[in-house]
Amino acid sequence: MKLSDRRRLVAVVAVVLGSAAVVVGVRVVAGGGGSPAARANLWVDAGGGSCTRQAAPGSWVDREGCSSFAAACSAAAAGDVVRVKNGTYPGQTLGTDCGGTAEHRITFDAEQGASGCRRQMTFFTTTTTSRFTDCPVALTGGLTIQGHDLNVADLSSGGALDFPQSTSDLEARVTATNIHSRGFSANGTDIVLRNGEVGGLWVCSPSNGGTSGPWTQEDLAHIGFDIEHHSVLRITVDGYLFHDLYDISAGKSGCGNPEGPHTDCLQIAQGDSITVKNSQFWNCATSDIQSNDDFGPPYTTLRYVGNFFGKVYTGGNGAEIGSGTPGTSQADDCNGTNVVAYNTFSTGGAGNQVCADTGTFVIEGNLVVGGTSVVLWSDAGSGPPVIDHNVWTSGSLGTNSRTCSPRFTGVNSALDGLHLSASDTCARDAGKPGTTIVVRDIDRATRGSPPEAGADEIGTSADRR
Repeated sequence: MKLSDRRRLVAVVAVVLGSAAVVVGVRVVAGGGGSPAARANLWVDAGGGSCTRQAAPGSWVDREGCSSFAAACSAAAAGDVVRVKNGTYPGQTLGTDCGGTAEHRITFDAEQGASGCRRQMTFFTTTTTSRFTDCPVALTGGLTIQGHDLNVADLSSGGALDFPQSTSDLEARVTATNIHSRGFSANGTDIVLRNGEVGGLWVCSPSNGGTSGPWTQEDLAHIGFDIEHHSVLRITVDGYLFHDLYDISAGKSGCGNPEGPHTDCLQIAQGDSITVKNSQFWNCATSDIQSNDDFGPPYTTLRYVGNFFGKVYTGGNGAEIGSGTPGTSQADDCNGTNVVAYNTFSTGGAGNQVCADTGTFVIEGNLVVGGTSVVLWSDAGSGPPVIDHNVWTSGSLGTNSRTCSPRFTGVNSALDGLHLSASDTCARDAGKPGTTIVVRDIDRATRGSPPEAGADEIGTSADRR
């Protein structure tokens, strides 16, 4: 994406996110990244009431609920759980004054938890603007999180899930689980986005504003687009579904622009210790992941591990970390040790490139359908990269490589079709014996030793939400 496009994009994001969220203070908790024993709980319901904090976890009582997340936040204490009755609510903001402690987060969760709020792997056409998953708890606007020590889970949002720029460099310590949203933007420290979903968007649709609307020039998700106020540090995207982002209709230029809007499913502008793992990318407009440092300092320690990089709709990068062309402006975007490992790249994920001049690289255990011709990995980094135990359908690159044709379940080009067939002998046991990079596969099943190449371990069931 051009720098001028990126600047327009930042302005667009500010407008979209600002208009999507209704600013109401909120507070929410749980200890660490999990669900601690609750000290007490509160309820939110559309009708509201006295906003009574229950001394021990209890069921909803009419006229004792909180009318807004803000009211619940004001009444909550560290370690409490805020439950939200099924229903439709306006967009919400968890303000900077909302939070628990590092030991006892506030948990904000739907009445029925994840029940009825499971991600949907639905295919869309370029002429259809999808509705996101209708969870029992649904926000008509966005969910903005500025607070700290929070767990938020199990809802859908008609706007974005936003960790926005702020006037302070906040140590967030926030985990967002099973959030279905139009997109997300993450800045800050110690943020985990887990088992969520973004996608189903045609940016040129009249309902999205056509060529001048807020989603033109928009990616589904951003990391590190705030370079003025935040250290973008330790952000993890785990088990996300990115799907169906269209910026062009069949046989036509994108939104009337011969070059197209150039939208990506995930755009990373800068950051330190960013991990994308166990996630699926399908039908992304231009790229699955594009990362270069147009907005900030070079990346440090990026990790892409155990992902399905599926069909790229109009062609582009499956997973980029800077430029693979030495001497270019983005060939020196990388610091630290960067890992691209145990991913499955389909034939649609072309040009999987990495920094050619800086950083060090470990490229291990990947299954690359399309062969060595679709990657720019041999010159990665400031010194020789470690390219080991990868499987290619054609060509040979690195040590202990294997060239063969894998067998998949279903159709390889279909979402979730990159699981290996039980009869596959190509990727089976092709990973590195004793590797410490992966422990579980994309379905959370324990890996063998040696593991299979790619994201999927043979003989396990898909049990992810």
